[in-house]
Formats: sequence, structure tokens, C-alpha cells
Amino acid sequence: MKKKKIVLMCSSFLPHIGGKEIVVHNIMRLLRDYDALDARLLRCGNFRYRIKNNFPYPYHVYPKLCRNKDLNYFLILLIEKIVFGIDVIHLHGIMDMGMVLNRYQKRIGYKTILTPHGDDILKCGEIGYGERIDRKRELEIRDILKGSACNTAISAIVKKNIDELAEKESVMIPNGINLQYIRRHASGMKAARERLGLKESDKIVIAVGRNNKVKGFDILLAGMATLKESVPDVKLVLVGKDNEKMLSDLVSGYGLYANVIFPGQIPKNEHIDPMNFQTPDRLLLDYYSAANAFISTSFSESFGLTTLEAMAVGKPVVATRIFNNSDASSALEDGKNGFIIEPGRPHQVAEKLSILLNNEKLQQEMGKNALKKAREFDWVNVLCQYAGLYQRIAQN
Repeated sequence: MKKKKIVLMCSSFLPHIGGKEIVVHNIMRLLRDYDALDARLLRCGNFRYRIKNNFPYPYHVYPKLCRNKDLNYFLILLIEKIVFGIDVIHLHGIMDMGMVLNRYQKRIGYKTILTPHGDDILKCGEIGYGERIDRKRELEIRDILKGSACNTAISAIVKKNIDELAEKESVMIPNGINLQYIRRHASGMKAARERLGLKESDKIVIAVGRNNKVKGFDILLAGMATLKESVPDVKLVLVGKDNEKMLSDLVSGYGLYANVIFPGQIPKNEHIDPMNFQTPDRLLLDYYSAANAFISTSFSESFGLTTLEAMAVGKPVVATRIFNNSDASSALEDGKNGFIIEPGRPHQVAEKLSILLNNEKLQQEMGKNALKKAREFDWVNVLCQYAGLYQRIAQN
């Protein structure tokens, strides 16, 4: 049987690390084992054409061939179609190229699958989050989603938004985690704390992400100020680029300098080796392993990947109700493998973390349940869903 030619496209890629970059890398990495599919990654940018050899899968990069953006994409897609063949193009993050890809489907001869990943589909008016806050952008996103051969949703809340805009049913395929890698490299709490220089007696909570309004880190720090009254030896590990610079005034104002640790960005982008890149980074795994609990105070989340990573290490989770609206997040069962709180409520942050941190038996019980649930999201299982979708769309 002739192999189906699958092209994945993404507006940005490694060494930049974000949700969609991690997803595309894992899909490409695992598709190598599928005999019926011939997949490659395609990007357009301000550099001369090359096939990048330092990636474990085919990766084609093109320069700008002309000044007109639409014509540039058309020429690149035409070259790829003629030289290598294209049956399906799967675009992650839809704003940059979605309209153009849809426009040339019939002319060049391929089908588009579109997967939004965050602010290109979700909106939160109370904090001004999302492209769709702008009505003109919302109509553009609607037209992009309507014009595709198929849309996929990484969570229930994303699916709801896609289906309302596109007026057609999307296919829900969650993001995944590298469970075997995580379980192989995650260590015991004591060993991890020794490597990181953390005290065995500390009660450690971890949060991951770069500070912006949607993450609710101001709410988290307000909750920590209350929590330290009942748990004086609590430590918050706040992983993410520039968090210390952006949050130091709040930390100082709440008198939390002895209670907050800022490891910075993990991993540093410039240290990424694409041939061996796996997530989460080994250092981040140590921080997960060292923690008593994981917390997320987000106001909006397309898919809580770091939540699942922490669960895969066997950690109980405290997260906002927004996580009940996504697959990653629906993995969180209130009172069984963690606690659900309302967004924007620092007193609930303090209350639920206090319950967890003061009850070691509850931590262990919820941690076991968290790991059991996380197993459902192994990338191997998720990739089977994508591979099946590619074959169906290519054959229709």
C-alpha cells in the first residue's frame, strides 16, 4: 500500500518550548514507527532552504520566496507537493497560516486538519485573554475553522469553542505525556531534595509557567501568604522564565522571600538537543519529585500539560475549576487525586493546600490515584488516534 504523505506545520518550533511545539515534536517522533504514513515537518522563515539534520525526523525549512505572504506559502506548498507529495497538512496554531492553507486545498490537492492550542480559540473577558476578544479576529478564526477538512480539539473546553464557531463536529484528541520516560527518570522525594538542596522537613508546592494574567500567580502568592500562617515551613517552587523579575515586588509585599523559590526557565531554550529532547526536562522532574503537591491557579487553560506531568510523577493536584473543562484537567477528580478550587480565590488556595500538606497519608493516597489516571494520557495511546485520523482524512 502506498504511504500517505503527512505534513505537520507549526508557527514556531524548537528550540522555543511551548505546548504546541511539544505536541508536534512528539507526534513527529512517534510517527516514525508507522509504516503506512510518511510524515515530515514543514516551516517557512527568513533563512535559506535546508533539510535540518539535527532532528530525529524529516524537517524542511524554506526561506521567503517572495514578498507577498499568500503567494510565498502557495509556492512553498506547490514545491513540496510536486517534489515530495502531500495528502494531509496538519497545522498546530491556526492564526498564522490557517486561512492560506484552506484556500489552496483544492488547487494544490491536499486536506487540512487544524488544531488550535490556546489564545487562538479560548477567551477570558475578565482578564482580556484571547485573540477572540477582538470581534474581527473572532470572525477570521470562525472562517478558518469552517474551511478545514477537519478540526481537532485538545480538550473539552477547546472542543466546545471550536464546534460553536465552525458549526461542525471536531475530533477530540488530548495532548499526551511521555509516561515511560517520566517513570524511568522520576526519583524519590528524599533523593530529589538532596540533589536540589531542599530540606527534608519542608512542605513543598510546585507551580509551572511564565507569569501572565491568565496564570493567576498573583492569586497563588496571596494564598501562600495565608497558608504560611498554618504551614510555616511551606515552600513554593515557581518554575518559569522571568518569574522572579516580574513577581519579586509581590513576594516582598507578602513577606514571602523565605517561602518562594524561583528556579527560572527549565530547560533553557539554548540547551535543547532536538535529537534527544523529551519532556519534562530532568531538572523539572526533580522538582516534581521533590514536591508534596502541584498547584495551578489559571483562569483559562486549553490543556494542563504540567498538571498531567505532576500526576504522572504521583503528585496530588490543586487546580482551578477551569481544569474540569479539559481532558487533561478532567483527569482531576475532586477529593480523589486532588482538589478543585474556584479561580481568583486565594483563600481556597490556602485551605486546600493546608489540608494536603498537613496530611501525609492523604498525599500518598491522592498521589497513587493521580498516577493511575495519568496513565490514560500516554503519548503512545494518543498517537494512535492521530495516525488513524490522518489515514481517514487522506483516504476520503
